[in-house]
Amino acid sequence: MIPTWYTPPPYIAITDRELVAHIARVHSMTAADLIGPAKHRAVCIVRWRAMKALRDKGRSLSSIARTFNRDHSSVSYALRRAG
Repeated sequence: MIPTWYTPPPYIAITDRELVAHIARVHSMTAADLIGPAKHRAVCIVRWRAMKALRDKGRSLSSIARTFNRDHSSVSYALRRAG
């Protein structure tokens, strides 16, 4: 039973860009690295993981594509590669 004086902490929604920035920070990169055109393997793998995280949040392929300035087919490929 929850005491009557308890108030739960406020729910804070995280935006797509904030999630991408957080994932980039965890991997010692910047959000610009992930959103930019870089094709280095290390950047691509982290980008794929970020796309997978957004998809797991229920985002559509087209909204993820807009976040990363890519085509929805690129997002589909990334999700297949991310596992």
